[in-house]
Amino acid sequence: METLKFPAVGTCIKTRKDVPNFTTKLSKRGKASFLVTKNETMYARWLDTKEVMMLSNCHEAKYAKVNCTMRDGSKEEFECPVAIELYNKIMGGVDLADQMANVYELD
Repeated sequence: METLKFPAVGTCIKTRKDVPNFTTKLSKRGKASFLVTKNETMYARWLDTKEVMMLSNCHEAKYAKVNCTMRDGSKEEFECPVAIELYNKIMGGVDLADQMANVYELD
């Protein structure tokens, strides 16, 4: 991510090579923690129903307000990292295409 010459944002798993370890545990839904390198690559970790980890070379460690649907159908407002908010807006079609590609076999 640090060597890319264009803006990029994406998810990753915490066990991936060269991803820094976060020392603190996230206590409840909507909490986040950030690490920013000297090259301004941001690592964000956010707790939704599961822990989500993002890498970005074009976002700052800031929060945005988002509405999340709870299991009972009600909506609740949470703070999440700006990188995750943008990712969720943009990546819906790509994730759906990946999901459908796994359902149908191609020769």
